[in-house]
Amino acid sequence: MDTPISTIALASLSTLRRLSIAVWNFDVGSSCVGLTGLRSVHHLTLRHCRFPTFRSFADFVLSFPNLESLDVGDISWETGLDETHPLEDNEVPVKLRKISLGPVTDLQTVADWLAACRVQKTVTGLRVRCTTEQDVIALNTLCAAIGDVFVDLELDWLLRKTSPTFALPTRFPPSQCSAIRSLSLKFPIYDGCHLTWLTTVLTSTLESAVLEVISMEVRLLGDLDAIEWRALRVAFNSKPARTLKQVKLKLLVWPTAKLPSSIGSSRNHSLESYIHGHLPELSSRGILHIIAR
Repeated sequence: MDTPISTIALASLSTLRRLSIAVWNFDVGSSCVGLTGLRSVHHLTLRHCRFPTFRSFADFVLSFPNLESLDVGDISWETGLDETHPLEDNEVPVKLRKISLGPVTDLQTVADWLAACRVQKTVTGLRVRCTTEQDVIALNTLCAAIGDVFVDLELDWLLRKTSPTFALPTRFPPSQCSAIRSLSLKFPIYDGCHLTWLTTVLTSTLESAVLEVISMEVRLLGDLDAIEWRALRVAFNSKPARTLKQVKLKLLVWPTAKLPSSIGSSRNHSLESYIHGHLPELSSRGILHIIAR
């Protein structure tokens, strides 16, 4: 049973800067009423929590006027938005700089809400976990809303093993995202997976922004050559790629991984050589850094 926080306990939280609620199936709506509005809270993390409605989730987040970072994952709500009660034109806390999302019950609803809250005035860092194509559409909505303000974008593509392909909007991220300096991608490669989306993301971001750092963390469970090396080389050899200062690739090799036949017993060293061979322009510039485990 959820137990409301006592008045005495709340009194001791007047200087709390980081509030983290991570309790499985914890009913924030009924148990944390006294926490709302704490001016001292600058960083809010919500994990495995539930809310009675999406509106109660939104109101809880907006109640912290000095919030600088919002990190939510594995949260749910029983009732979404009622069409007869559309999103109000509220504003997020003026100090909010970083948003981390996912997975959540409905990422599109969260994206629409944040867009209505005019996040483009504040947010400079965005991290989102996508598990479906619908999540990607929602992410595109959010990126377009933030526009040319944010400089750090981290995408965690938790692709489902049953989906060999992962479709993206025609242009992702959207052209409004012209200020991105750092792009981080985390994704698995399953057996039979095709990574056309990877080339799309890198090409679109290079063309739209002035990228300086690209980081990729790959969980290799399938075929390494699912990566479109030729298309990737073209993207990294393009004029927009000249702004790059670092390209970091971390390979986490699983026992099920399918490696090219040219890779021998000295696996890690050979993997590095194999990738350097596919991306020679980055290698010659000395900006390609590879870690294989």
